[in-house]
Amino acid sequence: MLLTSRAKEILIKNKDLLEDLDKFYQSIPVSVSSEITSLFINVGINVLENVSRIYPAMFAYTENFVNLELPKNIKVIKQRAFLESTIKTVKIDEGCEHIGAFAFARCHNLEKISIPSTVTQFDNNIFFECENLYQIEYQGTKQQWMDIDKSPRWNQGMPYS
Repeated sequence: MLLTSRAKEILIKNKDLLEDLDKFYQSIPVSVSSEITSLFINVGINVLENVSRIYPAMFAYTENFVNLELPKNIKVIKQRAFLESTIKTVKIDEGCEHIGAFAFARCHNLEKISIPSTVTQFDNNIFFECENLYQIEYQGTKQQWMDIDKSPRWNQGMPYS
């Protein structure tokens, strides 16, 4: 796979490329990864079964995301994963356990996010400067919400924090 500074999309057709997603993502030059707006995976219905995390800044600064649904196999959303992207709505399926620092920070279009009951940890500033975020829908009970290990600044920079 050849990526240049003009790359905007990645199309994966070979399942072998996903066997070690760490190596795949680390092979993308930093100057290119910040320009990628779309990731298309076309290798079968269960291709994401081995993917367990969204890597740091993996989709930061993307301009074409509007509605995002993360499948149940995603256990961790790393820091700055979607920093300053154009996401409007996010649905995280049951299975995710940890949302990293600044994961959705400065997503100025973000209005609504659905968080599963399986999340057990929030890091700092996950919704920093998301001034249009008006709804955080939690799928668990009030007690489960209270039991989440939240950084003291998890909601810093939110409109109503």
